[in-house]
Amino acid sequence: MASSTLLGQVQLNQLTDFGTAIMDINNQGEGIHFNGYYDFATNTSSLTESNVLGTSAINDNSDILGMIDDSGEYKAALRIDGTWTALPSSVPLDSEDTLYDISENGVWLVGQTGWDPDTNTAWGFIYNTDTEEFRLLESALYEYSAAYSVNNDGYAVGWVDDLPTGTLRMPAVFAPDGSIILLGEDAGEASGINNNGQVVGIFQGTPFVYDINTDIMESLNIPSDVMSGAFAEISDTGVAVGYFVFPGFSRLPIVYHPDLGDQPLSLIDVLNGFGVDTSDLVGTAYRISSDGNYIAGFTDGPAFMAMGWAVYFDNQLIGGSGSPCDDKTIMECGVEYTAELVPDAGEWLTYTDVPYNYTGSEKVWEFTAPATGLYIFDLDQGVEDADFFLMEACSNEATNIIGGYWAGIGIESIELEEGVTYYLIADLYEFNSGPTTVTVQVSCTGGGVQEPDFDCFQGDGITSSFDNAYNITETSSFRTADDFTVETNTTFLLRQITIDTNQQEIPETATINIREDNAGQPGAVIETFNLEASDVILYAAAFGDPIYHMTFDLDTPQLFTEGTYWIEPFMNTPSGEVVWWLATSTNPHGSAPYRSTDGGNTWEIDTNGLDMVFFVAGDCEELGLSDISNSEFVYWPNPTTDVLNLSAQKAVKTVEAYNMAGQKVIATKSISNQIDLSSLTPGTYVFRVVLEGGQIETFKVIKK
Repeated sequence: MASSTLLGQVQLNQLTDFGTAIMDINNQGEGIHFNGYYDFATNTSSLTESNVLGTSAINDNSDILGMIDDSGEYKAALRIDGTWTALPSSVPLDSEDTLYDISENGVWLVGQTGWDPDTNTAWGFIYNTDTEEFRLLESALYEYSAAYSVNNDGYAVGWVDDLPTGTLRMPAVFAPDGSIILLGEDAGEASGINNNGQVVGIFQGTPFVYDINTDIMESLNIPSDVMSGAFAEISDTGVAVGYFVFPGFSRLPIVYHPDLGDQPLSLIDVLNGFGVDTSDLVGTAYRISSDGNYIAGFTDGPAFMAMGWAVYFDNQLIGGSGSPCDDKTIMECGVEYTAELVPDAGEWLTYTDVPYNYTGSEKVWEFTAPATGLYIFDLDQGVEDADFFLMEACSNEATNIIGGYWAGIGIESIELEEGVTYYLIADLYEFNSGPTTVTVQVSCTGGGVQEPDFDCFQGDGITSSFDNAYNITETSSFRTADDFTVETNTTFLLRQITIDTNQQEIPETATINIREDNAGQPGAVIETFNLEASDVILYAAAFGDPIYHMTFDLDTPQLFTEGTYWIEPFMNTPSGEVVWWLATSTNPHGSAPYRSTDGGNTWEIDTNGLDMVFFVAGDCEELGLSDISNSEFVYWPNPTTDVLNLSAQKAVKTVEAYNMAGQKVIATKSISNQIDLSSLTPGTYVFRVVLEGGQIETFKVIKK
């Protein structure tokens, strides 16, 4: 049975069946019992599936943590999209262990292992569902520990005990790096943590709030007629819930937020202020949703026998009472941040230079540019319509740096000044009906483009003049090729290629054709490389998009003989965005580029007076001449018909031969004093011989 009291949109639901304590609740009003599901909208409970042995926590993704019977074995498990799946067999949890919490992003799980009689210990644990790493929260300084709650960053809270006999639980924070932050050397425990790093619990019989970011712990007073008080959980909006304990051990649910006063308030008094009938409300406020709208708990007595209740505040508890700047997050380069935005819970309605209204909650990130240059903001609005603003100050009325908004559907680039502080603000558009989790990250520019670290390179791979860019998307029919030249009586061992591209996303892979020369324009393809970038530098922007200097190292270097060659790259991005090869008017070299609109079948010279931005780099070697009097290395005869003789003081490791188109025609590691040339057609060939110790000899041989 159930009852419900409603005034406006503030609502109290109460269950009247024993064993219906509501042990967790999310932003959608979905809750769990010890072994059951609860729905606030209908104020009804339902049984779990037949193989489920217990439910422990639920997050805003509706993921549920619990225990299941998996072929006769107790297994820790997750219910995702309505399906229960046991954790991997490598996770050492069974019926002796206790599960407590799952982070809102579903990455982290925490709890406590069962008591081990061999070691006389029981430790808290944390498990990462992404990496499948299971870690005990143990330390030589303590005998026991437990973890009750965990946030999206992997910070867990609970207690440690350093008494080998007896019990003295002390509140503690377990950091992701394995360190333990002891909050006080006296009785207490930390029971809740939010995604802003605020921790709540009980210490020396009074409720406390601790901030990881400032390392400040504040204890709250309790009334004189109260034996003790504790906070059980805290929302991302900073609302803490818990209970006061009176003589006789009856409990009163409490709620706290600085905007409500400097001390905890009776939840009954708060609800009465909204005109809600609370005549039957007693017990513990045990959990609060991350958005601060739902509070869940249970009546007095053992929780597994108690009757559950839940409250919905519809953003009226503290809505509009604080500034979004109070909860700003300091943003650093390369770090990903998430935040949940909820509808109809905002402080700021409009933004400078933007004609739309934003009624959702806001999130502010503060970023100070470490250097003057280009910065890339990777923004994801989540499942609802959230927009992003870059402001000069922490205010919706400050100067709007971008003169509008970013839609949160990809990458945005902007030039920022060293030492200047900017404010990135995310807000939910007025017509959204549900919450969304936004994700942001800023990438800072690299240290600039350097010449290749090889003695021999050519191309215009460094430029500050960005004059055009040509489509080289693999799925298109557009192609562009630029030339490089190997001088007479020289070989060029290609080891590295750099290509500068100009679009939002970084291409995943590149295909690079090397074409022979056909009367001064690109000819047939003679080599094809399928490569992944070994390094990418974001160093500038042009045409509203970032410029990436992409370096590709060849796993197997390729030898080219004298002549002209054409490099033709094409690439794809993860989303299918067009890839543009940057072109410049500075430092012209060789021929003008050629362009094709039919996949490289026909070519036309580019008449814009530009060159493509690229490097080809490696080793250049002058061809040697046979000198019989030099006994270190000689070869004969030259010209020859079918056999080439070699003689060297050092062992010959490999022999390769290339025709004048750069194609490898001989490659052998089985070396004798004679190389069989009978299979070669008459012509000129370049030989490359590697001797023991790395000495290289290159020379031309004429085959008759």
